[in-house]
Amino acid sequence: MDTVLAAVDVAAIVYTVRRVFNRHHILAEARRHLLETLRGRAFAPGLDTYIADKALARHARRLTPAKEGRPGPAQELLTYTADFTWPKRWWIAGTDGRLPSESSRYERA
Repeated sequence: MDTVLAAVDVAAIVYTVRRVFNRHHILAEARRHLLETLRGRAFAPGLDTYIADKALARHARRLTPAKEGRPGPAQELLTYTADFTWPKRWWIAGTDGRLPSESSRYERA
């Protein structure tokens, strides 16, 4: 199992789904990644935590500020974001190949 690639994959998926996330989001995605990759085979205890820690250390940026004179927040209360580029907006071309027209408030509702 390539843990470096797993950490990149986990961080990218969580950032794509949620721009701001906590450690438990990364940990849940690491577990889902392991279950999907290993297809039901057992994995070493702590491998999910190792991947989550690598993803946070390498690909995440902490957003929760440290306040002077106060103890730091608990690890599960920290918020993060990643430094991946946000994908450009995509659209599905119509039969004529042009951009879709802007929908009205009525159509969006």
